[in-house]
Amino acid sequence: MIFRFCHLPIKIIKTSEFTDVYHDRFEAVCNSDMIICYGKKQKLIKSGKKISITTSSNYFKKGQVIICPIDEYGRITLLSVKRQGESRDYRGVFKLNSTREGLLVVNELPIEEYLYAVVSSEIPQSFGKEALSAQAVCARTYAYAHILKSACKKYGADVDDSVSYQVYNNFPETDVSVSAVDKTKGMVMYKSGSDTLVDAYFYSTSCGMRESKKSLAKENDFRAFLKTKRGCEKDFSLFRWRVEIGADDLSDIVAGTYPSVGRVLNITVKDRREDGRVERIEIKGSDGNVTLQDQYNIRMLFDITGCELTDNSGNKLNTMKSLPSGYFQIDKVSEGNGDYFVFYGGGYGHGDGLSQNGAGALAEKGKKYTDILKYYYGNVDIGSTY
Repeated sequence: MIFRFCHLPIKIIKTSEFTDVYHDRFEAVCNSDMIICYGKKQKLIKSGKKISITTSSNYFKKGQVIICPIDEYGRITLLSVKRQGESRDYRGVFKLNSTREGLLVVNELPIEEYLYAVVSSEIPQSFGKEALSAQAVCARTYAYAHILKSACKKYGADVDDSVSYQVYNNFPETDVSVSAVDKTKGMVMYKSGSDTLVDAYFYSTSCGMRESKKSLAKENDFRAFLKTKRGCEKDFSLFRWRVEIGADDLSDIVAGTYPSVGRVLNITVKDRREDGRVERIEIKGSDGNVTLQDQYNIRMLFDITGCELTDNSGNKLNTMKSLPSGYFQIDKVSEGNGDYFVFYGGGYGHGDGLSQNGAGALAEKGKKYTDILKYYYGNVDIGSTY
């Protein structure tokens, strides 16, 4: 299956900590000479000389500003944005637009070069070439799907560089990330027998739901499944986890969004997907009831900031802000010193598509990247875009 693309991915670069799309200033330096293009004019900036541009710069009198290295191996270091506390080097060119809200900073480069710094940012580099190759195919498929959608069209871009799409250059490209992208050059996933791209989602850790021989949509079946620990990820930290929240604390958490519920009396799972993921819950309160739908909304409601989470090995973690996944059961426990709720579940992330820890584990067992992709996405065609 051949699906021809001819596009440079255009990415909005967000500010430090990915907090905003609008920048106060653009500060950069290049390891080669670079050119600032504005209107019909150009300005040469010598290698190693820092530039600083704000919304009030005269460069914007003729509209968009384009900044590019002269040397094909030139890299622009973006000094005004930090990733993991450091400035990153960028391939390609930058395009700047001045708006009332601030500067929009766009990075444009060939898709294969873009993927070098996606694969390095999205999956541990120690997972091996087959796992990274699987991630590269996922990331390429995901990128092309969003190019077709023009997801960030209002900003003049296809995607941004954050977890809202897929993380780009949060960690610099590595030899192994470059190798994985080059090995799979142009390869994407299509729905079997068609030219429709697969929804190539990926996430951190599964709870082993693909090891189940039956549907997990029924509550009793899902609870029985959670008692088992089978599959290639069974030794990972968040394969199973447990959080306890006191009834008073949980009532306060729920009241932050639904004050009319009052004291939380009980929580019931009303619907699960076939793989066991929570899709709808009902919260019964002293003053009223509320029904929530969608695993993301449910996870975000239960703010566990400051709560202890016990992981698969019995270690205590207190860094989570929400429930790790939508694969969990809820139990109310009544004891002499008060009521509390137990959330017992597995996995980390939304559960759609590729499990990255699973990809690493399968690669360690000798599976090829095509086998890994078909394990998680089923009967898909893996073909070239060229």
